[in-house]
Amino acid sequence: MTTFADGIFQFGGLPVGNGTIPTTFGNVYFVDAVNGVNTGSGSSPAGAWKTVEYAYSRVKNNNDDIIAIRGGSTDNVLAASLAVTGSRVHFIGLDGGWRQYGQGAKISVTASSGATNLAALINTGSRNTFTNLKVISNSVVAQGLYALAEGGEYAQYSNCEFYLSSHLDLTTAAHAVVNGDSAQFSNCTFGSLADAITATSLHPALLLTQNIVTASSVCRDVEFLDCLFWTQAANTANNLVYSGGATDVQRMMLFKRCGFINNKIAGAIPAQAIQLAATLTVGQIILDPECFGANVTKLSTSTGVIVTGSATSSSAGIGVNAA
Repeated sequence: MTTFADGIFQFGGLPVGNGTIPTTFGNVYFVDAVNGVNTGSGSSPAGAWKTVEYAYSRVKNNNDDIIAIRGGSTDNVLAASLAVTGSRVHFIGLDGGWRQYGQGAKISVTASSGATNLAALINTGSRNTFTNLKVISNSVVAQGLYALAEGGEYAQYSNCEFYLSSHLDLTTAAHAVVNGDSAQFSNCTFGSLADAITATSLHPALLLTQNIVTASSVCRDVEFLDCLFWTQAANTANNLVYSGGATDVQRMMLFKRCGFINNKIAGAIPAQAIQLAATLTVGQIILDPECFGANVTKLSTSTGVIVTGSATSSSAGIGVNAA
């Protein structure tokens, strides 16, 4: 068995170093925004393609193909939203380790208009996975309100960061909108501690309002494990997680060992980290005892959010059992 120059085994084994490309029945393609060319073979680091869009256009649906993306100082800048409509496609960022934020393999979008360009990454396929990536939206157009728009089925996100750098003044903007069925997020970060929100309400790190990604997409059995939610609030009505309707969450949404953090130097302290505009009627949001809030008044006082840890009184602390 031989290795490529950067230590990745040719026939699908484990690479030398901290990162891994798993063995797959599909094909492995490489993307290098610095040195790649779209006329290459794509099948080795030496023949890497230049753009993520081109690599995705070459994968086979339901084939467990892998797109391995080089981590570096240059983003993979998209001409428009990367719409992942196929299934069983796997995107992996390679920068020497698995990070919770600050990933070297970055996918970003700047200013593409049109209703289909609501996020840098839009997933509507089934069983797609995204690992060790920073997904950024710098878009200033009216439609570009999110970095991630998740509306697929059984998607898995591991060691990813989602960051919207623009639209700090829009209450309807969010770093990510999640309408996925059975999506799982592990060791991910949503939002920014550095950018001060200027909107007077909402502008969450995570938006749950249904039917944004597609006309029939809704959160169902979504899990967040060891995730961080960040903001630098300007108003007590800003929050970190927001749901607009009574049926936005179906069955359950689970947060395990997650942190909801407002920058210490923020101009305001959010009244709730998790805010519901309406009482949930067909689902519930559950926080395990190891979830915490920092520089927020309460984790949640919304009916439908169950804080399973110790519930302090309504006049102090950050936890209330609002079920």
